[in-house]
Amino acid sequence: MLKVLIADDEEMSRSVISHILSSHFKNQLILLEAENGREAVSIALAEKVNLVFLDIEMPVLDGIHAGWEIRRQLPEVKLVFLTAYAQFSYAKQAISMGAVEYLIKPADELETSAIVRKTLRQHSVPSEEEFLQQAPMPTHSLPARASQARAAEIAKEARHLLDTGYMNEISIEQMANLYHLSVPHFNKIFKQFNGTTCKDYLINLRVEKAKEYLKNPKVNIREVGVLVGYLDPNYFSRIFKKKTGLTPIEYRNQIFFMPDNH
Repeated sequence: MLKVLIADDEEMSRSVISHILSSHFKNQLILLEAENGREAVSIALAEKVNLVFLDIEMPVLDGIHAGWEIRRQLPEVKLVFLTAYAQFSYAKQAISMGAVEYLIKPADELETSAIVRKTLRQHSVPSEEEFLQQAPMPTHSLPARASQARAAEIAKEARHLLDTGYMNEISIEQMANLYHLSVPHFNKIFKQFNGTTCKDYLINLRVEKAKEYLKNPKVNIREVGVLVGYLDPNYFSRIFKKKTGLTPIEYRNQIFFMPDNH
């Protein structure tokens, strides 16, 4: 049976995940719980758990440090990080230690059950999927089929990081370094599976998000720029105009002061 540890200082959060797993995997799992990071490490090592759900913001010892300690002594353990915040810095640390997933709370039933289902398959018999996930970088060192599968996973994962962390300071170099790839190689992979370069994807995403914020007159132009990742208002204005043909203030004026043609 698969031993699963749920570590979160919020009882409700632990209960939600426990209920999901109990409903989907009767008699397949041994569920354990911890209220803080230090307790999580102790239980994980004592019980030799296979999968750990770790809340990042926990007392005594946070989830990131607990994860490092657990992974150091149980290198085969699968880690899933939980947080109420979609922050790129958290995702970067989670990926660097080989986390299975990085989930935003409250835990989604389908995502949570899918993670455990995949882990159950991997725990019983090492599959090709497991090999692809654990395959070393760079991808060109893998067989062609494995390399393409891993590249697709990288492209999907990188896109998700941008979708959830676009408001943070992100460089293409950071993204490439996460996967131990050169910038050109990373960009080639990203463009192959997403249809555009990582830089253009991020810019377009930020501009579309800015358009939404500009519809709210209570948020000033500078704040809109910060909300989408541009601390320099002049640079934000140049980027926005390049993509839309209008400055942010012109775009806002067009929304609120466009003559009624009806």
